Amino acid sequence: MACTAEVSFDVVGAPGAPPMPTPPLNFPYICNMTVKTPLRRRGIGKQLLKACEDLVFKMNAKIRVYLHCTIIDRVPFNMYTKAGYSIIQTDSILVWLSLQKRKYLMSKELPQASVVSETSTKNFE
Repeated sequence: MACTAEVSFDVVGAPGAPPMPTPPLNFPYICNMTVKTPLRRRGIGKQLLKACEDLVFKMNAKIRVYLHCTIIDRVPFNMYTKAGYSIIQTDSILVWLSLQKRKYLMSKELPQASVVSETSTKNFE
């Protein structure tokens, strides 16, 4: 397996309590997104993120999607910002004092028009 991600669509489908700052309860939330270390820097993360967004769109979920990114992880942070995500909130400094990595809550508004990626439409041609 090269990569993985989880997408929850509401509080019922969430994999436990999301980290602080907490995203709105009934909005799609992308979490645990990772690419196997030797396969990084090849655009796989970008495609995985796009696939998650496409799934959110296809499920007729709300048009805003949320995720967390640790502050020190500059590569994923840059990927998210290039994909249109913006920082909504930063967790408290108290998180750092409890020996946890500090996080940004990020969000993106998905376009109203079809966001189906080229890779997923090729199967229908």
